[in-house]
Amino acid sequence: RKTFMKKLNDYIDKIAAESLGANTFEHYTEETMNKLAFMCATGSGKTLIMHINILQYMHYMKRAKRLNSNISINKIIVLTPNEGLSNQHLEELKLSNIPATLFSKDLSGFNSRKDEVIIIDINKLEEEGKVKTVSVDSFEQNNLVLVDEGHKGLTGDVWYDYRTRLSADGFSFEYSATFKQALRSQKAKDMEKLLDEYGKAIIM
Repeated sequence: RKTFMKKLNDYIDKIAAESLGANTFEHYTEETMNKLAFMCATGSGKTLIMHINILQYMHYMKRAKRLNSNISINKIIVLTPNEGLSNQHLEELKLSNIPATLFSKDLSGFNSRKDEVIIIDINKLEEEGKVKTVSVDSFEQNNLVLVDEGHKGLTGDVWYDYRTRLSADGFSFEYSATFKQALRSQKAKDMEKLLDEYGKAIIM
């Protein structure tokens, strides 16, 4: 982990030197190595990349668990912007033979199988659960969170905060065709923070 982090930070320094300081990002720390964002053109297959990422993560989690039984993940969550996309993801995950279920408050304590994906649209997350919503903190932390249309959650402080809390102590994959446009639309005070975070996280 430390070797990988050093290589990433060496690359940041290389980019800064080549751009004569025009492109500079903060160095990675162990606390900030838990997000990877994919900026994919519409129709380029980001849903299949998401499925690959789920399988990759589970593969390496099982391998790590054999070496350290204390390593675990709480839940696998696909976060979508609306119910229509949630239903679409459910069908596509089934086609990839990845166990998945739509979020329901009837899920007893959300006790789905550890390898089962819970799909929920972000509108169902609140600080305090109501009839059709659930408290974001009820999902706890240490989750694997996969965010579809990730740029949409950047436009509001509340949604961005929910996403961050869900993946705290866990890992987040984010997917969008328009991260750059979303970053440019931010208020000046928020731009620097998000550019630093997503400038390091995004794979073109």
